Amino acid sequence: MRRAELPKRQDVYTCEGTTRWGNRDLYPIPKKERNYGVLSYCSYFVISGVSITGSLLAVRMYQLG
Repeated sequence: MRRAELPKRQDVYTCEGTTRWGNRDLYPIPKKERNYGVLSYCSYFVISGVSITGSLLAVRMYQLG
């Protein structure tokens, strides 16, 4: 199981750790570690609009007028 463990991080949030109000997963990602951009956001919204749920919502709204 040691092979699956990640090394400890040394950054601004390490001192805060896990508390009842937040943990490492909830803190914002620093800009230098982000690997997404405008294209990622646009792709997400296009894909979510094309999904079955989005299509059914559009059909239902059309039926209601």
